[in-house]
Amino acid sequence: MHRRLSTTCAALLCLTAGLVFSQSASSRSAKSRTIVHQVPECQIMPADDLELASGQSGIVLKVHVREGDRVKRGTLLAELDCRVQQATLATAQKEASNNVSVRFAKAAAAVADTEYELNLLANKRRAKTVSRMEIEKLRLEKNRSILEIEVSEHELEVSRLRRDEAQTLVESYRIVAPSTGVVTKLFKAPGEAMQTGEALLQCVNTEVVHITAEVEIKHLASLRQGQTVTVFPDQPHPSAQYEDVLITGTVFFISPAVDPHMKKASVLIEVDNQADWLLAGTFATIEWTEEPKADSSATVQQEQD
Repeated sequence: MHRRLSTTCAALLCLTAGLVFSQSASSRSAKSRTIVHQVPECQIMPADDLELASGQSGIVLKVHVREGDRVKRGTLLAELDCRVQQATLATAQKEASNNVSVRFAKAAAAVADTEYELNLLANKRRAKTVSRMEIEKLRLEKNRSILEIEVSEHELEVSRLRRDEAQTLVESYRIVAPSTGVVTKLFKAPGEAMQTGEALLQCVNTEVVHITAEVEIKHLASLRQGQTVTVFPDQPHPSAQYEDVLITGTVFFISPAVDPHMKKASVLIEVDNQADWLLAGTFATIEWTEEPKADSSATVQQEQD
Protein backbone atom coordinates (compact mmCIF):
# COMPACT_ATOMS: atom_id res chain seq x y z
CA MET A 1 0.00 0.00 0.00
CA HIS A 2 2.76 2.43 0.95
CA ARG A 3 4.75 1.42 -2.16
CA ARG A 4 1.71 2.12 -4.43
CA LEU A 5 1.15 5.51 -2.75
CA SER A 6 4.80 6.42 -3.22
CA THR A 7 4.59 5.54 -6.91
CA THR A 8 1.46 7.66 -7.34
CA CYS A 9 3.08 10.68 -5.64
CA ALA A 10 6.17 10.36 -7.81
CA ALA A 11 4.01 10.30 -10.93
CA LEU A 12 2.13 13.42 -9.80
CA LEU A 13 5.39 15.25 -9.09
CA CYS A 14 6.71 14.41 -12.58
CA LEU A 15 3.47 15.57 -14.20
CA THR A 16 3.53 18.84 -12.23
CA ALA A 17 7.17 19.45 -13.17
CA GLY A 18 6.34 18.74 -16.81
CA LEU A 19 3.48 21.24 -16.77
CA VAL A 20 5.66 23.92 -15.17
CA PHE A 21 8.44 23.32 -17.70
CA SER A 22 5.89 23.41 -20.55
CA GLN A 23 4.41 26.70 -19.33
CA SER A 24 7.92 28.18 -18.92
CA ALA A 25 8.86 27.10 -22.45
CA SER A 26 5.62 28.54 -23.84
CA SER A 27 6.29 31.82 -22.04
CA ARG A 28 9.81 32.02 -23.44
CA SER A 29 8.50 31.19 -26.94
CA ALA A 30 5.91 33.98 -26.72
CA LYS A 31 8.56 36.45 -25.60
CA SER A 32 10.87 35.49 -28.47
CA ARG A 33 8.17 35.75 -31.15
CA THR A 34 8.89 38.28 -33.97
CA ILE A 35 6.75 41.44 -33.79
CA VAL A 36 5.29 42.92 -36.99
CA HIS A 37 4.58 46.67 -37.09
CA GLN A 38 2.32 48.42 -39.60
CA VAL A 39 1.68 52.12 -40.28
CA PRO A 40 -1.24 52.95 -42.63
CA GLU A 41 -1.96 56.13 -44.61
CA CYS A 42 1.65 56.93 -45.51
CA GLN A 43 1.80 59.50 -48.30
CA ILE A 44 3.77 58.73 -51.48
CA MET A 45 5.56 61.70 -53.07
CA PRO A 46 8.04 62.01 -55.96
CA ALA A 47 11.67 62.40 -54.96
CA ASP A 48 11.96 65.44 -57.25
CA ASP A 49 9.08 67.82 -57.95
CA LEU A 50 10.75 70.84 -59.54
CA GLU A 51 9.56 74.10 -61.04
CA LEU A 52 12.30 75.08 -63.47
CA ALA A 53 13.18 78.68 -64.25
CA SER A 54 15.72 80.66 -66.23
CA GLY A 55 18.55 82.58 -64.65
CA GLN A 56 17.67 85.58 -66.84
CA SER A 57 14.63 87.61 -67.80
CA GLY A 58 13.51 87.86 -71.43
CA ILE A 59 11.22 86.52 -74.13
CA VAL A 60 10.62 82.77 -74.44
CA LEU A 61 12.07 81.79 -77.82
CA LYS A 62 11.49 78.01 -77.92
CA VAL A 63 9.94 75.31 -75.75
CA HIS A 64 11.27 71.91 -76.83
CA VAL A 65 8.93 69.70 -74.76
CA ARG A 66 5.24 69.10 -74.18
CA GLU A 67 3.32 68.02 -71.11
CA GLY A 68 3.78 64.31 -70.60
CA ASP A 69 7.21 64.12 -72.23
CA ARG A 70 9.76 62.02 -70.34
CA VAL A 71 13.16 63.71 -70.30
CA LYS A 72 16.64 62.71 -69.23
CA ARG A 73 19.16 64.69 -67.25
CA GLY A 74 20.80 67.34 -69.45
CA THR A 75 17.94 67.56 -71.97
CA LEU A 76 17.40 71.08 -73.33
CA LEU A 77 13.83 72.01 -72.34
CA ALA A 78 13.42 75.66 -73.34
CA GLU A 79 15.34 78.74 -74.51
CA LEU A 80 14.96 82.48 -74.04
CA ASP A 81 15.88 84.95 -76.77
CA CYS A 82 19.60 85.66 -76.36
CA ARG A 83 20.70 86.75 -79.83
CA VAL A 84 22.57 89.79 -78.50
CA GLN A 85 24.44 87.61 -76.00
CA GLN A 86 25.24 85.09 -78.75
CA ALA A 87 26.75 87.87 -80.87
CA THR A 88 28.87 88.92 -77.92
CA LEU A 89 29.97 85.32 -77.49
CA ALA A 90 30.95 85.05 -81.17
CA THR A 91 33.14 88.15 -80.83
CA ALA A 92 34.73 86.83 -77.65
CA GLN A 93 35.44 83.46 -79.28
CA LYS A 94 37.16 85.21 -82.19
CA GLU A 95 39.34 87.28 -79.88
CA ALA A 96 40.19 84.27 -77.73
CA SER A 97 41.41 82.31 -80.75
CA ASN A 98 43.62 85.15 -82.03
CA ASN A 99 47.19 84.72 -80.80
CA VAL A 100 48.81 86.98 -83.42
CA SER A 101 49.99 89.48 -80.81
CA VAL A 102 51.74 86.72 -78.86
CA ARG A 103 53.51 85.40 -81.95
CA PHE A 104 54.54 88.92 -83.01
CA ALA A 105 55.89 89.71 -79.53
CA LYS A 106 57.98 86.52 -79.57
CA ALA A 107 59.35 87.33 -83.03
CA ALA A 108 60.19 90.89 -81.99
CA ALA A 109 61.91 89.60 -78.85
CA ALA A 110 64.01 87.22 -80.95
CA VAL A 111 65.11 90.08 -83.24
CA ALA A 112 65.95 92.34 -80.28
CA ASP A 113 67.97 89.56 -78.65
CA THR A 114 69.90 88.87 -81.87
CA GLU A 115 70.68 92.56 -82.40
CA TYR A 116 71.92 92.93 -78.84
CA GLU A 117 74.14 89.84 -79.05
CA LEU A 118 75.63 90.90 -82.42
CA ASN A 119 76.57 94.32 -81.09
CA LEU A 120 78.20 92.74 -78.03
CA LEU A 121 80.15 90.43 -80.34
CA ALA A 122 81.25 93.40 -82.47
CA ASN A 123 82.66 95.15 -79.40
CA LYS A 124 84.51 91.98 -78.41
CA ARG A 125 86.17 91.81 -81.81
CA ARG A 126 86.97 95.52 -81.88
CA ALA A 127 86.60 97.63 -78.78
CA LYS A 128 84.26 100.62 -78.83
CA THR A 129 82.77 99.69 -82.20
CA VAL A 130 79.37 100.36 -80.61
CA SER A 131 79.04 102.96 -77.91
CA ARG A 132 78.16 102.00 -74.35
CA MET A 133 74.95 104.06 -74.55
CA GLU A 134 73.87 102.21 -77.68
CA ILE A 135 74.52 98.86 -76.00
CA GLU A 136 72.35 99.89 -73.03
CA LYS A 137 69.55 100.92 -75.40
CA LEU A 138 69.73 97.54 -77.12
CA ARG A 139 69.68 95.72 -73.78
CA LEU A 140 66.66 97.74 -72.71
CA GLU A 141 64.89 96.95 -75.99
CA LYS A 142 65.62 93.27 -75.50
CA ASN A 143 64.08 93.28 -71.99
CA ARG A 144 61.11 95.33 -73.17
CA SER A 145 60.37 92.82 -75.94
CA ILE A 146 60.41 89.97 -73.38
CA LEU A 147 57.88 91.86 -71.25
CA GLU A 148 55.77 92.42 -74.37
CA ILE A 149 55.45 88.65 -74.66
CA GLU A 150 54.10 88.43 -71.10
CA VAL A 151 51.65 91.26 -71.78
CA SER A 152 50.39 89.60 -74.97
CA GLU A 153 49.96 86.24 -73.22
CA HIS A 154 48.07 87.94 -70.38
CA GLU A 155 45.74 89.71 -72.83
CA LEU A 156 45.08 86.42 -74.61
CA GLU A 157 44.23 84.72 -71.31
CA VAL A 158 41.84 87.58 -70.43
CA SER A 159 40.18 87.17 -73.85
CA ARG A 160 39.64 83.48 -73.14
CA LEU A 161 38.10 84.27 -69.76
CA ARG A 162 35.75 86.76 -71.43
CA ARG A 163 34.80 84.06 -73.91
CA ASP A 164 33.97 81.68 -71.04
CA GLU A 165 31.96 84.42 -69.34
CA ALA A 166 29.99 85.07 -72.52
CA GLN A 167 29.38 81.33 -72.92
CA THR A 168 28.05 81.07 -69.37
CA LEU A 169 25.75 84.04 -69.97
CA VAL A 170 24.30 82.42 -73.10
CA GLU A 171 23.74 79.14 -71.24
CA SER A 172 21.86 80.99 -68.51
CA TYR A 173 19.14 81.71 -71.09
CA ARG A 174 18.56 77.97 -71.51
CA ILE A 175 16.59 75.66 -69.22
CA VAL A 176 18.04 72.17 -68.94
CA ALA A 177 16.59 69.15 -67.11
CA PRO A 178 18.53 68.67 -63.84
CA SER A 179 17.39 65.04 -63.55
CA THR A 180 15.29 62.38 -65.25
CA GLY A 181 11.57 63.07 -65.02
CA VAL A 182 8.27 63.82 -66.71
CA VAL A 183 7.09 67.29 -67.76
CA THR A 184 3.78 67.84 -65.98
CA LYS A 185 3.05 71.55 -66.55
CA LEU A 186 4.03 74.35 -68.95
CA PHE A 187 3.57 77.84 -67.52
CA LYS A 188 4.88 79.84 -70.52
CA ALA A 189 4.63 79.63 -74.32
CA PRO A 190 6.99 81.00 -77.02
CA GLY A 191 6.68 84.77 -77.32
CA GLU A 192 5.72 85.32 -73.68
CA ALA A 193 7.89 87.38 -71.35
CA MET A 194 9.26 86.02 -68.10
CA GLN A 195 11.25 87.40 -65.20
CA THR A 196 14.36 86.05 -63.53
CA GLY A 197 13.44 83.08 -61.34
CA GLU A 198 9.91 82.79 -62.73
CA ALA A 199 8.93 79.17 -63.38
CA LEU A 200 8.56 78.14 -67.02
CA LEU A 201 7.69 74.45 -66.52
CA GLN A 202 7.32 71.71 -63.91
CA CYS A 203 9.23 68.44 -64.04
CA VAL A 204 8.52 65.47 -61.75
CA ASN A 205 10.78 62.48 -61.19
CA THR A 206 8.86 59.38 -60.08
CA GLU A 207 11.62 56.84 -60.75
CA VAL A 208 12.42 57.32 -57.07
CA VAL A 209 9.62 58.11 -54.59
CA HIS A 210 9.63 59.08 -50.94
CA ILE A 211 7.07 57.80 -48.46
CA THR A 212 6.31 59.74 -45.27
CA ALA A 213 5.20 57.63 -42.31
CA GLU A 214 4.09 59.02 -38.95
CA VAL A 215 5.35 56.45 -36.43
CA GLU A 216 4.35 56.30 -32.76
CA ILE A 217 7.08 56.96 -30.23
CA LYS A 218 6.91 53.47 -28.76
CA HIS A 219 7.76 51.93 -32.14
CA LEU A 220 10.64 54.25 -33.09
CA ALA A 221 13.19 52.09 -31.29
CA SER A 222 12.49 49.27 -33.75
CA LEU A 223 13.48 51.44 -36.74
CA ARG A 224 16.93 52.56 -37.90
CA GLN A 225 18.40 54.33 -40.91
CA GLY A 226 19.12 51.89 -43.73
CA GLN A 227 16.45 49.43 -42.56
CA THR A 228 14.31 47.72 -45.21
CA VAL A 229 10.52 47.99 -44.95
CA THR A 230 7.72 46.49 -47.05
CA VAL A 231 5.30 48.77 -48.90
CA PHE A 232 1.65 47.94 -49.66
CA PRO A 233 0.07 50.62 -51.89
CA ASP A 234 -3.56 51.53 -51.25
CA GLN A 235 -4.03 52.39 -54.93
CA PRO A 236 -1.68 50.56 -57.33
CA HIS A 237 -0.48 52.28 -60.47
CA PRO A 238 -2.91 51.39 -63.33
CA SER A 239 -0.08 50.26 -65.65
CA ALA A 240 1.96 48.35 -63.04
CA GLN A 241 2.31 44.57 -63.00
CA TYR A 242 2.08 43.32 -59.40
CA GLU A 243 2.19 39.57 -59.78
CA ASP A 244 4.59 38.04 -57.27
CA VAL A 245 6.14 41.46 -56.56
CA LEU A 246 7.19 42.53 -53.08
CA ILE A 247 7.75 46.27 -52.95
CA THR A 248 10.42 47.34 -50.48
CA GLY A 249 11.96 50.63 -49.44
CA THR A 250 14.80 51.89 -47.31
CA VAL A 251 14.51 54.17 -44.28
CA PHE A 252 16.78 57.19 -44.87
CA PHE A 253 15.54 59.68 -42.28
CA ILE A 254 14.03 59.46 -38.79
CA SER A 255 12.97 62.80 -37.37
CA PRO A 256 14.67 63.69 -34.07
CA ALA A 257 11.61 65.79 -33.15
CA VAL A 258 8.28 64.35 -32.05
CA ASP A 259 4.85 65.93 -32.49
CA PRO A 260 3.81 66.66 -28.87
CA HIS A 261 0.12 66.29 -29.66
CA MET A 262 0.15 63.19 -31.86
CA LYS A 263 3.09 61.56 -30.04
CA LYS A 264 4.51 60.58 -33.41
CA ALA A 265 7.68 61.25 -35.43
CA SER A 266 8.13 61.46 -39.20
CA VAL A 267 10.03 58.68 -40.92
CA LEU A 268 11.05 58.97 -44.60
CA ILE A 269 11.44 55.92 -46.82
CA GLU A 270 12.98 55.85 -50.29
CA VAL A 271 11.66 53.40 -52.90
CA ASP A 272 13.10 52.57 -56.32
CA ASN A 273 10.04 53.10 -58.53
CA GLN A 274 11.45 52.62 -62.04
CA ALA A 275 8.79 49.95 -62.68
CA ASP A 276 6.04 52.49 -61.79
CA TRP A 277 4.68 50.36 -58.97
CA LEU A 278 3.70 53.36 -56.85
CA LEU A 279 1.53 56.30 -57.85
CA ALA A 280 2.71 59.66 -56.49
CA GLY A 281 0.08 61.46 -54.46
CA THR A 282 -1.57 58.27 -53.18
CA PHE A 283 -1.12 56.44 -49.89
CA ALA A 284 0.39 53.15 -48.74
CA THR A 285 0.85 50.99 -45.67
CA ILE A 286 4.39 50.22 -44.56
CA GLU A 287 5.36 47.15 -42.59
CA TRP A 288 8.52 46.06 -40.81
CA THR A 289 9.48 43.36 -38.35
CA GLU A 290 11.06 43.81 -34.95
CA GLU A 291 13.48 41.07 -34.05
CA PRO A 292 13.04 39.64 -30.51
CA LYS A 293 15.42 40.74 -27.81
CA ALA A 294 17.38 38.11 -25.93
CA ASP A 295 15.74 37.20 -22.59
CA SER A 296 18.71 37.39 -20.24
CA SER A 297 16.73 36.21 -17.18
CA ALA A 298 15.56 33.09 -19.01
CA THR A 299 19.10 32.39 -20.12
CA VAL A 300 20.41 32.66 -16.58
CA GLN A 301 17.63 30.42 -15.26
CA GLN A 302 18.34 27.82 -17.90
CA GLU A 303 22.05 27.80 -17.00
CA GLN A 304 21.21 27.36 -13.33
CA ASP A 305 18.91 24.43 -14.14
